[in-house]
Amino acid sequence: MSANKTGVYGAQYGYYKHCFYNSIPIPNYLMAIAVGELVYQSVGPTTGVISEPSMIASVASEMSDL
Repeated sequence: MSANKTGVYGAQYGYYKHCFYNSIPIPNYLMAIAVGELVYQSVGPTTGVISEPSMIASVASEMSDL
């Protein structure tokens, strides 16, 4: 994550609010949020891919030349 978690607070209807703080400004187009079942596979010494489990093999194969 690009920010440090500063706390979790109770919200309405049993939900929780997760708060983060980032002291280094980054452009909003560099932020991404992914939700779901995701797995990571390394494709090189400094490179890896993240995908759904059913697609990780094909994604890793596609990006193997990085």
